[in-house]
Amino acid sequence: MIYGPDASKCPIKKQVLNASKEPLIDFVDEMKIFFHFLTTTQDGTIIDDSRKYKKPMEITLGHKFKLDCWETCLKTMRLGEIAKFSVDKELVDVYPVVAKQIRDYYKNQMKEHKHNDHEHENHHCCGFMALEQGLGHEDLDKLMRNPEPLDFTFELIKVLRPGEFEKDTYLLNDEEKQRQIPDLKLAGNNLYNAGKYEEAANKYGQALQFFEDLMLKEKPNDVEWCNLDLQRRPLLLNFIQCKLKLGDFYSAIEHATTILDNDPTNIKARYRRAKAHGSVWNVEEAKNDYKYLLSNIKNDDNLHTLVQCELQQLIQAEHDKYKEDKSRLSGKLF
Repeated sequence: MIYGPDASKCPIKKQVLNASKEPLIDFVDEMKIFFHFLTTTQDGTIIDDSRKYKKPMEITLGHKFKLDCWETCLKTMRLGEIAKFSVDKELVDVYPVVAKQIRDYYKNQMKEHKHNDHEHENHHCCGFMALEQGLGHEDLDKLMRNPEPLDFTFELIKVLRPGEFEKDTYLLNDEEKQRQIPDLKLAGNNLYNAGKYEEAANKYGQALQFFEDLMLKEKPNDVEWCNLDLQRRPLLLNFIQCKLKLGDFYSAIEHATTILDNDPTNIKARYRRAKAHGSVWNVEEAKNDYKYLLSNIKNDDNLHTLVQCELQQLIQAEHDKYKEDKSRLSGKLF
């Protein structure tokens, strides 16, 4: 930004609306900043206002936030300061796409108490697609077609230095992910032992996501990939056990099959998949898993007896259902 006689030529112009007596901040990469923002056109039309969501915006410096001008503006501010920045249209041509992502982020935050991984929106939209298909917001579509200068009013609320906060998972490097996996496993174990199966599954699931990220960088079945696969199996087994406790049997089947695809002799995965198949009345699949177990369990008489008992219970339940269906259909003409 430029101050003095040449300020009119600067693409970003700052106007302090509420000064602060806090000291200047030495902004550095990996610092997290929290702020409210108000986006308006130069005629005063409001486009976005973070205050209506009752939650400030946050960004971590040095991670290529798509609106470079925001970082530039925020780095001039003191804590508690409120300032308006008028920005030339050439620097805000991507604002409509970024604004859509911010709106989706706030929408998901407001739904967080109903959290379901499969329901979260995560739409990627490049500029060309936005022009062709629209962004789903009339005001943003208009701004996309006809870019114009924008005013951003920021209030800087809080600043956290590196080490003062837990990094968002997407900011972690491979080494940091590897360091966090044992802690997540331990936390999951403690939650499981306390009967908090959903919370435990979330911890195991986060650790499994880290393994997934690490394995994607290796060639399947290479030495490093296989080592990571071996390390994640105990976590997968714990995750499957949580899913059984929660009654999410199809998820248990899916993840047990992931283990068995690479390790068909894994007794725990086979047993837990058998129980999940039986719970959703995949009778033949369950019987096949139980029969495999009876043929391959070695040196564990208690487990062998348990499997034999559960298989007999399944066969009896199948027989009872057949008799019930036959009785219900008897006397009906086809």
